[in-house]
Amino acid sequence: MLGEPLLRLEETDSTNRVALEWQDAPHGAAVVARSQTQGRGRLGRNWESAAGKGLYFSLILRVEVPDAPLYSLSSALGVTSALEKLTKLKCRVKWPNDVLCVSSDGEARKIGGILCEARGPQLVVGIGVNVNQNLEELPPRPVFPASSLALESGKTWEIDAVLSAIIRELNVVLPRLENHGWNDLRAEFENQCLGIGEVLRVKTGSETLIGTLESVDEKGALVLRTASGVRKVLAGEISYF
Repeated sequence: MLGEPLLRLEETDSTNRVALEWQDAPHGAAVVARSQTQGRGRLGRNWESAAGKGLYFSLILRVEVPDAPLYSLSSALGVTSALEKLTKLKCRVKWPNDVLCVSSDGEARKIGGILCEARGPQLVVGIGVNVNQNLEELPPRPVFPASSLALESGKTWEIDAVLSAIIRELNVVLPRLENHGWNDLRAEFENQCLGIGEVLRVKTGSETLIGTLESVDEKGALVLRTASGVRKVLAGEISYF
C-alpha cells in the first residue's frame, strides 16, 4: 500500500528533502509534516507551509523507470480526483502540476501543487494542498490567486482526512500508470486538464508559443496547434487569455 509506513514530523525544512534522504525506505513509504520552513515548488519557487493549515506530504516510489513528468501528471490527476470526491468542489489540473479549484462562475484558484524529484531509482512525489488557510495566510499570486479548501467550501477540513483521500486515490492511479502505462490515464487527465480546446500561451526556455491546446500526448507533452503548425511542449509555463 502506498502511504505505508508513514513518517510524521512536527516540522521540517522540506518533506521532499527528508524523503530523498530516507535511503532504506520501502516503496510506498511517505513523509508528512505539520509545517515546512523551506517548502519547495516547481522551478525553484517556495511553497508557503503554515503550521497546521495545509497538507505537506511526500511519497517515496521505487520504480524501474522513474519518469518524473508522467508521475507528476498522474499524481496531479489523483490529487484532483481525490479532492473532488472528498469536498464536492470542481477541481482541475493546470498542466503540468498545479491543482485548481473552479468556482461556479468559472474563476480558477490554485489550491495545490505537485513536485516530483528523482534520485537514482527513488522517485519522490511531493504534494502540497492548502487546506484551512485564510486569505491573509496565502501568498499573493498575479494569475490564479491562491485559495484553500476552507475558503472554497466554507468549512474547515481535517488534514488527515485530506491525506487519506489522496493516498486512497494514488493507490488506484499510480499502479495503473506502472502496470498499464500513461495511455491508460490520458483520457481522464485530459478531462481534468484546464484549457483543452482553448487558446493559450506557453513560454518555453527559448520562445513563447500561442495556439489551441488540442491534447496531451503519449509522453505527457502538450499538443499545441499554432499558426505555423502543431507543436509539442514537454516543459513550459502556461498562461490563459
